[in-house]
Amino acid sequence: MRAAISLLVLLLSMCGVEAESNGTDFDLSTELKELRDMAVELRADNVAMKQQLAASESKVEALEAEHVAVKGRLVASESKVEALERALQDTNSEMKTEVDNLKKENVAQEVKLTAVKTRLAASETEVKNLEKEIRAAPKVAFSAGLRREFGSAEAGSNDLNLVFKRVITNVGEAYSSTTGFFTAPVRGVYYFRFTVMDVLSSRWMHIRMCKNGEKLMQLYEYDTDGKQTYLSSGLTLQLEKGDTVNMVLPADRRLYDDSNNYSTFILTLWMRKNGQQLIYLHEYGTDGQPSYLSSGLTLQLEKGDVVNLVLPAGYRLYDDVKYSYSTFSGFLLFPL
Repeated sequence: MRAAISLLVLLLSMCGVEAESNGTDFDLSTELKELRDMAVELRADNVAMKQQLAASESKVEALEAEHVAVKGRLVASESKVEALERALQDTNSEMKTEVDNLKKENVAQEVKLTAVKTRLAASETEVKNLEKEIRAAPKVAFSAGLRREFGSAEAGSNDLNLVFKRVITNVGEAYSSTTGFFTAPVRGVYYFRFTVMDVLSSRWMHIRMCKNGEKLMQLYEYDTDGKQTYLSSGLTLQLEKGDTVNMVLPADRRLYDDSNNYSTFILTLWMRKNGQQLIYLHEYGTDGQPSYLSSGLTLQLEKGDVVNLVLPAGYRLYDDVKYSYSTFSGFLLFPL
């Protein structure tokens, strides 16, 4: 404002000087009016400029405030980014450690798996070798009844080598129904069982098992009731190839047998195979005490063959859940 007034005074002075120098009449009022109008315009322009300046300053202040806010947000964002980067680095480090551990575990598992595969391969090889040995090893099993027909075997004054002529099973042909001897085809452990029967009336029943001509075991029984009496036992023997096992009836003794196979070189019960009778045992007791019948048989069976025990009409057996007095058992010796 002061600058505008100074300019106005300067103009007036110049005009006065010019009027005096030129010596011409000058319309001072008109000039003054113009100067006033100019001062008003300048004043208006000054006000507008101040307003514009104030508005600009407000905008600048707003922009500065917004800049401060943006800068604050940027700083906060940078802090978040740095925190995320640190967390990501930590996560990457943990993941790397975990991956390394998993790789180590994987290597260890692969080592174990390789060891298991090696053992499995060795086991499979061993199983195959055992299967070959089993297939190659002689298969030996036999059962034979004493006689093909009704009758007794009597020893007379000398011991009698018993020949069990009614062959039921003879896998491997190690038993001879001609001589009554079993000859071991290979070195091994063998199990032998026998059952013999006679009708005793004040007399002894006596039986021996021999190995290579030497007595291994013998059983006696004396009875007077004139009913069937049984002797039954078994023995596990380690034999060398060529060893022999046979049954001997001592002098002055006898045994009874028929197609029912009372006496074998292995209840009133029958044992049946596919419905056909294999052995038949019975005993008569008068003393009111428990009586037992026991026997066994080695059979060559085809797939689907059935074996069962039959209690004939008019007879009975006793059993209970605690002691299992009456049992029926069987097992596979070897496949063919």
